[in-house]
Amino acid sequence: MRMKINQKIAGGASAIGSMTRRSFLAASAAVAVPTAAVAEVAAKTDRLPQSLESQMDDCVAQLRAILMQMHPEVNVIHHHMDSRRDGSFRLTLQGDRKFIEYDGPGIYLASNRISEVVECWIERFEEINVRTGQPIPGCFYFRSVECVGGVPIGEVTERSWPKLIEKLKDGAFPSVEEGGY
Repeated sequence: MRMKINQKIAGGASAIGSMTRRSFLAASAAVAVPTAAVAEVAAKTDRLPQSLESQMDDCVAQLRAILMQMHPEVNVIHHHMDSRRDGSFRLTLQGDRKFIEYDGPGIYLASNRISEVVECWIERFEEINVRTGQPIPGCFYFRSVECVGGVPIGEVTERSWPKLIEKLKDGAFPSVEEGGY
C-alpha cells in the first residue's frame, strides 16, 4: 500500500510524493534509534566506573536498607571496615534497637548476654557508699531471675544494665505458689 505525503518545498510550493508503508516505518525507526541511544547513554552516566571506596559505600547503604526492612525494630545500624596489613579484612554490620527504660520491679522480656529474648523478673537496687552507708545517686545494679510463665526457674544473678524489651507484669518477686501470672 502506498501513502501520499505532502512535502513543502522552498518558496511555499508543495510536492506530493508517495511512499510505501514499509519505507515509512523504516524511516521512523531510523529517526528513533539516535533518540534511544542518547537515552541509554544518559542512563549509563551514573554507572561510570567508581572508586572501590564509593562502590563499598553504595553496597553498605544497600545492605543497611535491606536489613532495616528485615528488622524493623532496629533503629541504628553501625558498620566498620578494617583492612589489615596481611591483606585480610573484617567487615561488621550491627543493628541496635532502642530498649525500654526500667519501670519498677516486675517481669520483663529482656535480651540476655547472647541476645536471646528471655522472660525474667528484674529489680533495681542503688549502689551504697561503703564508708557512709548512703546511696550513690545515679548508680544502680539489677538483680534478675529467669522465668517461664512468670515462675522463676533460675538463680538470682546481678546485671549492670539489662536490655529490656517489654514489661509483662508489675510486682515483687514471684513465688512458685503464685503460679506465675
